[in-house]
Amino acid sequence: MPSCGIKECKVEHWSHYCNVCDKGNSDHLPKDCPQGISIYHGTKVSNISSIIDNGLRPSTHGRIGSGIYFAGGDVVLDITKHRGDGNGLVVFKCRVNPNYCRTGVHPTWTGVTKAPFNEWCLTDSTKYALIGVLLVDGIVDGDINIPHGTIMVTGHCKFRGNITVGTLQVGGTEF
Repeated sequence: MPSCGIKECKVEHWSHYCNVCDKGNSDHLPKDCPQGISIYHGTKVSNISSIIDNGLRPSTHGRIGSGIYFAGGDVVLDITKHRGDGNGLVVFKCRVNPNYCRTGVHPTWTGVTKAPFNEWCLTDSTKYALIGVLLVDGIVDGDINIPHGTIMVTGHCKFRGNITVGTLQVGGTEF
């Protein structure tokens, strides 16, 4: 049986491609890419199935340009709660190649954040790996498939589909 040599990889192949660093014969999974940083993207829980199936969709405009916006774990829940619809929220933890990001310091967001915060705008939507999901309340319609990732569930969540995950945690908000 062919093996790429990565212990966690269950695919039968001789080499492994890492989309985060573009390494063709990688010795790591994208979630563990040494060239990546772990940052967060939050949205309404109703978007989870579409994002799992199709990936994060770039914004056509934003404070520092077009791309996928990320924030640090210290502010992402506050921002997501502000932008949500009150029916639950989801935060995606991603491994992102910072070489494909514009960065900036977002000024204090009145009524949302207590201080300025770092933000990243990923300009190449292929240069990230989804490594974890935090669900806070809400109903998830559809399947969730993150075989090497973590799903953390807190609050009142209802699932109407199958879950395939490396680790499932109940309770807490930090992952």
